[in-house]
Amino acid sequence: MGAINAIEAITQVAGSPSLISGNVARFRIDPTTGGLLVHVVAGGGGGPATAVTIADGADFALGSQSNSAATSDTGTFSLISLTKRELQHLTDIFNKDEEILLELQGIRSVIGHVDDLPAVSDTADDTQIALFKRLLQRITVLINQNVDNGSTAVLASTPRTAGATSSDFANRKWRGAHFIVETTALTGTPSVTFEIQGRNPVSGNYYTLLTSLPVTTTGTVVLKVYPGFPGKPGEVSGDFLPSVFRVVTQHGTADSITYRVDAALEI
Repeated sequence: MGAINAIEAITQVAGSPSLISGNVARFRIDPTTGGLLVHVVAGGGGGPATAVTIADGADFALGSQSNSAATSDTGTFSLISLTKRELQHLTDIFNKDEEILLELQGIRSVIGHVDDLPAVSDTADDTQIALFKRLLQRITVLINQNVDNGSTAVLASTPRTAGATSSDFANRKWRGAHFIVETTALTGTPSVTFEIQGRNPVSGNYYTLLTSLPVTTTGTVVLKVYPGFPGKPGEVSGDFLPSVFRVVTQHGTADSITYRVDAALEI
């Protein structure tokens, strides 16, 4: 056998009683084809040795390279056929995993990610998470705007160089309010007026209840809206506070001024 890998074993050749004693089976790999060769040498009976070769493709459990993949997991097939079937199963598993991954990616593109920002509009093409975050924002605004606790912040304190418009505030029971303007800092010669506006419940347009005198210095100004109060231009309106109101500021210059507006509501 020389340099060829070989396994020698004492074996019994089934169906050959005359060869039971002294039989030697030699197994080796054909260096040319890669097939399994089995040489059975009969040493009994005193006669000359004979050899039987089982080459690649013979009726042998290992099978041949040309064997097709097995058609079932439990049938009678060669090892090569069963191995090919197993490889087919593995390929199916890999392909299925890829399909599942693509499906999950598609689901994620619809549901979204926890880091998604709120949608920019009610009809935007966006993820469910982004749209839900927008819904939560709107609910929060509605809660804040339905002022039932007697006071609310209308405009937050911040430096401004141009006019600002507050959110709309829903008024369910308050007849009037004090709108408190606090100016805390300014640069140059700013001039700002504050308008208390109501909203027409039919058309949605806004109308002005009261416009303040120009604010040009730091300090506090109180604008009053209440039914029956003697009107005073720039300071007091004798009207009632409508069901929806807001505050709008107008800047006369581009100089910076820091102010806030709060509302103290009155029954």
